[in-house]
Amino acid sequence: MTPTQWRRSHLTAKSVPLPVTTSPMWERACSRKRCVSQYLCRLTDCIREQARSHILFVYNH
Repeated sequence: MTPTQWRRSHLTAKSVPLPVTTSPMWERACSRKRCVSQYLCRLTDCIREQARSHILFVYNH
């Protein structure tokens, strides 16, 4: 099958309905994303505090 034939077969393929589950994948992904974003916020807060102390140190020179 040539690349052009492959593309045509995929473009004309009918969509298949996705199975319904009790916990859709996007909900699990959202909860993981929320966990990661909270973790990153904690890390950046710590870095911001360090940056403030270093800024004062630099201006005192």
